[in-house]
Amino acid sequence: MKDGHARAGAKPSGQVGPTRTNVLKGTLRIDVHIVPNSRQPSVRRLDDSTYEVRVDAAPRDGKANRRLVEILSDHFRVPKSAIFIVKGERSRDKTVEIGIRSP
Repeated sequence: MKDGHARAGAKPSGQVGPTRTNVLKGTLRIDVHIVPNSRQPSVRRLDDSTYEVRVDAAPRDGKANRRLVEILSDHFRVPKSAIFIVKGERSRDKTVEIGIRSP
């Protein structure tokens, strides 16, 4: 993917600067540390800007990233199509943008 996003056609907010938890233009940007091959999936908030996500998938062929998107989708109650890995697609430390629906 030329633009570095986990989903084709993804267009994140374009925010530049520190990666901290924030809501800008309907987008939440968080840092995620992923733990692959976990027995049970879970999401744990470490601080304002960082989450640890345990995924029950191997880090091969994008399986762990796909499972990460599914887990975050359930956790934040948004569709999978609203979640984008914007940095660290091949790393355990990632930056993720989540499209937030307006109330």
